[in-house]
Amino acid sequence: MAVIEKIRQRVGLVVFLIAAAIVSFLLMDALNTTNQITGNANSIGSIDGESINFQGYQAKIEQISDNYRNNQMELTEETRMQIREQAWNQEVEELLLKRAYDALGLTITKEELTSLFTGTNLHPSVRSASVFQDENGQFSKTKLADYVKTFTDGTEEGKARQRQWKRFEESVMKDEIKQKYTNLVKKAIYIPSWYAKQFHTDKNKKATIDYVLVPYSSIQDADVTVTDAELKAYLNKNKEKFKQKASKNMEFIAFDVIPTGADSSAAQKTIADNMEAFIATDDVARFLLVQNSDTPLSDKYFTKEEVTGLVKDSLFTAGIGTVIGPYYEAGAYRATRLLDRKMIADSAKIRQIVFTAADAAAASKVMATADSLKAALEKGADFAAAAAQFSGDPNTKDKGGDAGYVKPDGVSPELAKAIFYEHKSGDIFTVPVGQNLYLIQITAANANKEAIKYGSFSQNVEPSEQTRSAIFARAQQFATQNTTLEAFKKSAADQTLATKKAEGVEKNTYNIPGLGISEEIATWVFTNEPGTVSPRIFSMEEEIKDGSGRRKTTYILPAVSSAKAEGTATVDDVRTQLEAEVKKEKKAQQIIAKIGNATDLQAVAAATGQQTASASDLDFNSFSLADLGREPKVQGTLFALKPNTVSKPIIGDKGVYVVKANAFTDAQPPANLAGVKTEIDQPLKQSVDFSLLQALTKSADIEDDRYKTRRF
Repeated sequence: MAVIEKIRQRVGLVVFLIAAAIVSFLLMDALNTTNQITGNANSIGSIDGESINFQGYQAKIEQISDNYRNNQMELTEETRMQIREQAWNQEVEELLLKRAYDALGLTITKEELTSLFTGTNLHPSVRSASVFQDENGQFSKTKLADYVKTFTDGTEEGKARQRQWKRFEESVMKDEIKQKYTNLVKKAIYIPSWYAKQFHTDKNKKATIDYVLVPYSSIQDADVTVTDAELKAYLNKNKEKFKQKASKNMEFIAFDVIPTGADSSAAQKTIADNMEAFIATDDVARFLLVQNSDTPLSDKYFTKEEVTGLVKDSLFTAGIGTVIGPYYEAGAYRATRLLDRKMIADSAKIRQIVFTAADAAAASKVMATADSLKAALEKGADFAAAAAQFSGDPNTKDKGGDAGYVKPDGVSPELAKAIFYEHKSGDIFTVPVGQNLYLIQITAANANKEAIKYGSFSQNVEPSEQTRSAIFARAQQFATQNTTLEAFKKSAADQTLATKKAEGVEKNTYNIPGLGISEEIATWVFTNEPGTVSPRIFSMEEEIKDGSGRRKTTYILPAVSSAKAEGTATVDDVRTQLEAEVKKEKKAQQIIAKIGNATDLQAVAAATGQQTASASDLDFNSFSLADLGREPKVQGTLFALKPNTVSKPIIGDKGVYVVKANAFTDAQPPANLAGVKTEIDQPLKQSVDFSLLQALTKSADIEDDRYKTRRF
C-alpha cells in the first residue's frame, strides 16, 4: 500500500509539472508579444509625434465587435461608431501608459506572470473563471492545463479558444502592470498633519449670516448695451474659457423618398388580386411566403391584450377561417385571416432536463437518451433523480429540474409553442432548441385566457424604383445647377425647399446634430471649404416609427457654410456667450453703483429694492452653500470676515451679494487626526485610476487623423 501511495503522489506531481510547463510556455509567448510598439505604417494619428498604427486600432475594433456578438448585442450603425471611439481611446490609453511604464522601468517578469496564472498571486479573473475551477469551486491548475491542451485538438473551436486565451493573457498583463503603476502613485500620496487639521477646521467651522442678493435678472438685458470692442477685450482676458476645436458648419437640403399615389395603388392592387387565393388556401404559411407578404406567419397565439390594430375586436368575434380586409393600416394594405382559437395559460410551472449536442453525431445520441428517459419518466421514474444525473443546466439540475413558472414571452419561441399551445399540465415531451434538447414536464398550468392565431397578408406601401429614381434625379439636378452656397440658398428659397443647419462638425464627427449618423457626410463637410456645395447626393436611412419595421430613405445635399479654426474662438464664433458674460459684468457694476455707500443690509436692500435673507450652518468645504447654491466667491469672502462685519459687494454667479457674518462656531480639535487623514486620503487614491490617465492625456499632444481613412 505504501508503494501505491508513493506512485500516486508522484503521478500528482507529474500532472502539476505538466500543467505548469504548458501554461509557462504560453505565458512566455505572452511576454514576447505583449506591449510591442507598432510601426509608422498606415498612421491614423500620433502622440507627441509617435505614430498610432491603423492595424492595432482595427484589431481592437474587431475584438470589441466580437464581444458584442458573443453577448448577442445588436451591432447598429450607432454602435459601430461607438466601438470605433472605444477602440481609439483604448489605443491612446495603451500608448500613453506604455510610455509611462518605460520611463519608470516597469515590467511584468516571467515569474510574476506565472504566479498570476498558477501561483500564490492568482489574478482575480483567473481565480473566478468557472472553466478553471474544480467541483468544489476552487481554482485548479489541472483544469487550467486541460483547457490549454484543447488549443491543439485541431478543431476550429480549439483555435478560437487559443485566440481567446491570448487576449485573456494580454488583458491580465495590462491590468497587472497598470496596477503596479497606479499603486506607485497612490503610495506617493501624503497628507501632512497641518493640512488634515485645516481640512477639519474648514469642514466643521460653521457660519450664520444675513445677506442681500441683487440678482442680475433685476436688470433687463435691453437696458445693457455692449460693443464689439468690449466683447473682444473680454475674450482676450479669458482665452482659456473659449478654446475650440477646428470644425465646419453646414446647411443641407433633405429630399425625402416617399411613396406616390401610384405606389399606394400598386400595393392595394396586389392584395385585392390575391384575396380569393388567400381565402381558399389550406397552407397560409406557404401562401404568405410565396406571395412575399411583408408580415410572415407567427406560431404564437395572441391574447386580446396582445393584439393591436383596426381589426382587433373583429378577430375575437369572427369564425375560424374568416378573412377580414383588405384594409390600410400602419403604412400597408392588409388582409387578415383567423386561423385558430383556444384557451391558453398565461404561465406554466415546469421542470426540465437539458441536454447539449455539439454536432450531428452527438445530437443523435442525445435524442436516443432523451427518448429512453422520457419513456421511463412516463412510467413513474424519479424526475428529480434523472435531472441530477443527466441535466446540463446548472441552475435547475440540483433542484429536481424545477424551472419555476415561465411565461410565453419569457422562453424561446420553440418552448413557448410546445408548453403553451401544444401540451397540457402533466405532459412530458422533448423540444429541440439550437444545440440543446429540452425534456420537459408541465407540473401546473391553468388555461384561463382566450387566444387566437392569425395570419396577415400585407404589402407595405413603399416607394418604387421609379419613384426613387425621380427623387434622386431632382436632387442631382439641383446640385448640378447650384454649385455655390449663394446659388444653393437662393434656389432652395425659390423652389420652397427647406434648408436646415448643422453646426460643429469636427474631423471625427459621425453623429451630425439635427441629421443623424453619417460618417460620409461629416467627412465631406470637414474636408471642404466654406461655400462649397457637394457634387454628390448622399443617402441616409432611418426606421419609420410606426411599428411596421419599414425604413425611410432620404437623399441629402450638403453645403459647407462656415468654418471655425482650432485655438481661441473669434468674437463671431462665441458672440452669444460673450454678450451674456459682458452684460453680466456691466449689470454687476450697475448694481454696485445702486448700493453706493450703504453700509448695512437694510440700507442695501432699500437701495436695490430687494429683501434681506438668512442662512445658517454654512461651512467652507461644501461644494455649495445652503439656500445660496454654488457661490465660491461668497463662500471665500464670508469665512474671511470677522463676526458682525458687513462685506463689500461680492460679484457672484447669480448676482451681487452683500453679506453680514453674524456668528461663527469654531471647530473643535480633531479627536482622531489619523481618521481625518484617512478621510482625505481614500478619495484621492480612489480617483488615481481615472485622474492619472486624464493627466497623461492632457500633457500629451494627441493628433486624431482617423477621418483621413474614411470614405466619402
